[in-house]
Amino acid sequence: MSVHQYDGTWPFLDNFTSERAALQQEMLAELPLFRTIGLTLHKLAKDCAKVSISPRPDLAQTRGILHGGILATLVDTAAAQSVLTTLKLDHDVVTVHLDTKYFRPVRDERIFAEATVVRKGRNLAHTDISVVNSRGELIAKGWCVLKLTRRVSYAANVCAVA
Repeated sequence: MSVHQYDGTWPFLDNFTSERAALQQEMLAELPLFRTIGLTLHKLAKDCAKVSISPRPDLAQTRGILHGGILATLVDTAAAQSVLTTLKLDHDVVTVHLDTKYFRPVRDERIFAEATVVRKGRNLAHTDISVVNSRGELIAKGWCVLKLTRRVSYAANVCAVA
């Protein structure tokens, strides 16, 4: 059977557990980019994730405002983490569309991105993301579409290349 064929179990978990949340948090913490920008994972629940960052001067534009790409990274990460709460471990997501609308500049305050899965199908998941500051003021809104994929093992990649 091809790795891309539907096998009847694709791709969702029956239940989201605290063990799965701990594993997801551990996997996220290992990624160098997220350590570099100081991303913190606050919440994982089925179809939902909340992450945050506290901007630093080295992540700002020349006028001291957080770079929009860092904010978009926060939106994208929250979206992916919300979808991953429902996927089996041999599955992953890849962003195919990311839309971020910016409403307020961010300088030196912690901001939080909370993502909710709005719709998920066999191939795509749609997420809605709100970014707020600690006062609850809306900073940005995001919409992210992610493709659901089955992870291919390293050994399979090596064989395919040979």
